[in-house]
Amino acid sequence: MSSNPDNFRKIINELKDYIYSNHKLPSISDIAELMGISNSKCKELCEKLEGQKQIYTISGGGYGKPRVIIPYSMMENIFSNQPKPEWILEEDYSFIEINKLYNEVKKIDEEIIKYQKFQMLLYGTDIPLEKSIAFVLDYLKFKKVIHHINNKNYADITFYDNNLKYLIEVEGTTKRGDKGKVLQLDGWLGKDIEKGISAKNLKGMFIINHERDNHPHVRGGSLTPHAKEYMIRYNFILVTTPYIFKLIKQVHNGQISKVDARNKILRGQCIGDQ
Repeated sequence: MSSNPDNFRKIINELKDYIYSNHKLPSISDIAELMGISNSKCKELCEKLEGQKQIYTISGGGYGKPRVIIPYSMMENIFSNQPKPEWILEEDYSFIEINKLYNEVKKIDEEIIKYQKFQMLLYGTDIPLEKSIAFVLDYLKFKKVIHHINNKNYADITFYDNNLKYLIEVEGTTKRGDKGKVLQLDGWLGKDIEKGISAKNLKGMFIINHERDNHPHVRGGSLTPHAKEYMIRYNFILVTTPYIFKLIKQVHNGQISKVDARNKILRGQCIGDQ
């Protein structure tokens, strides 16, 4: 594998995907395995990336522990957020102007984060994608939106509408959604039924960011043939995140109301077309 920009870009993408999917930093051997190259070649490429200030390699925690890698921007954020001592806020060491600027920056940051969460619908995976979807559902005024971030044995997100409880399974994948996630969603509904909730008061929804590495305009179908059959069998709702993003843009531009957007999400997309 040659040291061309595409290979460097692939390492960076694999590195970020690994961190977001596994919630830990990878070793060089982890990235080498994902890319299908030797450890020595991966190490060589990583050394060049470190020289270009695109990644850091840091100690994995002592003797015998492999060195791990982290994107340069992430490490710089860690360095820039060095904790400040409490006394720095005292009058003798602070400035009135900086406090005003902090408040202005905070408001701007909140607005930026909102739009970034909207955009996350198009490229996110795992917990960042779940957080983005939960945020959007709350933004659209769905009732009782809960992100079950600490419960791995239940639906990713739930909300209510017209006395129906909606259970959502979220997936961000570079491929199409398969039947495994659909069957998992059915299992979450089964848990609520076991608790005594009537099946007629429950509805499953599969929200997927498929082929997330591709431009939204060139993505193919969102589901495998088997996944489609199981979606139809269980009468689940299918919604793709590019579709949700399109609705959010229309709401933002005043083309449709939040009520319209909620109704379109509840209707879902035609499974046969996906």
